Amino acid sequence: MARTPLTEMPRAWHYALQTALHDHDPQVVHQAVSTVHSLQINDFDGWLIQLAHNTAQADDLRIEALATVMPRLGRLEPELFQYLTSFLSLEQPPLLRLEAAKALGRAELDEGELNALADRIARADPLILPRLLPAFSRAPSRSLGLKLVSILERAPGLAALSTNQLRLAFEPFPDEVREATKGLTRRLEAPVADQAARLARLEPLLRRGNASRGRDVFFGTKAACSACHFILGVGGHVGPDLSRIGEGRTSRDLLEAILYPSASFARGFEPNVIATADGMVYSGIIIRETADRVCLVTSDRAEVYVPRAAIEAIEPGRVSLMPQGLDANLSEQELADLVAYLRSLQ
Repeated sequence: MARTPLTEMPRAWHYALQTALHDHDPQVVHQAVSTVHSLQINDFDGWLIQLAHNTAQADDLRIEALATVMPRLGRLEPELFQYLTSFLSLEQPPLLRLEAAKALGRAELDEGELNALADRIARADPLILPRLLPAFSRAPSRSLGLKLVSILERAPGLAALSTNQLRLAFEPFPDEVREATKGLTRRLEAPVADQAARLARLEPLLRRGNASRGRDVFFGTKAACSACHFILGVGGHVGPDLSRIGEGRTSRDLLEAILYPSASFARGFEPNVIATADGMVYSGIIIRETADRVCLVTSDRAEVYVPRAAIEAIEPGRVSLMPQGLDANLSEQELADLVAYLRSLQ
């Protein structure tokens, strides 16, 4: 979607955003950066870069500034590359991991940085792997592509990728590399029978789940559930409120929702795909509509505003915003504990 240029933005709005970006209150600055991000305004890119370099600012603010400006930044400075990659480990808060991965996925990186990032993908969890992958399609060499395929074959976050994401990521690479991805595609196209067999194998283990330990899993960094889901006043609002999720849901239902989130969608959280006349495609949950634009929240927790005049089609989506494979970070006992906790919420 095209940026909102200064000439099309009311002068008062522009002045208000400029003032907010320089405010002493971090919350005000954060809201201003989020607004610039959502509306894709580039009039403040210079200030966002300064903000990203400012070590006195909070990490979440610096990373969001980078994620906002990255599509227009060009080469990423080595200092900022190291800064962002330091937030990719499971020990970091989920939202910081997500924003750092999103920024890196939009960055223009050199071969050395891409090789270093490929090594990170070997340990990348399902929350961040889909966000990192687009960075590699900007330097589609044979050696890098074959290395990336080899790493993805054992990456814990592989299950979070759709076959379409995999295809798009490797489309610019040589034929030999694209051929090597066929095994990955077959794994991602696991038949429904395989899913049913896995559910049947894990279901008996649920009897030993502990709800108290499961609460720690839900609000911990490994599963990252609370980044998007809200329970009794705590958590995010991208996904449905789970405060009473245990009502009318069996343990097997909850297990399936965790392992295969695209199997069904909660009412009001159905994904949509919006295609525009200029060839852009946006996926997310529609949260607001006006006479002249549609606002949807994406899996990156970003709000995107799409002008109605630019929309060619709005279709129901088939893939949940919750990535499949988040359970790869959990042991079977932790998975059973998480289900027990969700089942207890009635």
